[in-house]
Amino acid sequence: MPSDDDLLRELAESIELMEPIEPQPRRRRSETVRMRRQAGWANPEPHPLTQSGPKLKVLRERSGWTTEEIADRTGVPLDVLTDFEEGVPDAAEDVTVEELARLAAACCASLDEVVTPEARQEARRKERKRKQARSGGLSFDPWG
Repeated sequence: MPSDDDLLRELAESIELMEPIEPQPRRRRSETVRMRRQAGWANPEPHPLTQSGPKLKVLRERSGWTTEEIADRTGVPLDVLTDFEEGVPDAAEDVTVEELARLAAACCASLDEVVTPEARQEARRKERKRKQARSGGLSFDPWG
């Protein structure tokens, strides 16, 4: 019968022989929603913040900032900001109301200038549902 030390040594050797596992980048919400939409599992309605991206772009250009500068100032990834401003379908899934408020403020504007109160409320509702689903909450809506 092998000793515990022998078993541990064997386990350590087998681990060293394994190929290192490369961490996979986290999939963006927009990619998940796009896959669900293609499979017919997602709500066909556009995200409530979708109309805000092009409005934000106008405000950013008016303020004289580049997308790179705004992305650096707010912490929103450049590719997310670019897609959002261009109105790419489902890109709004990657932007929270809090991030949109930071983006608007960085463009010398208010949140009210880029999103209606109703759309903001609906987006926050979606964010709460997503957070509940991630934390194991029972009120998951696969269509929201």
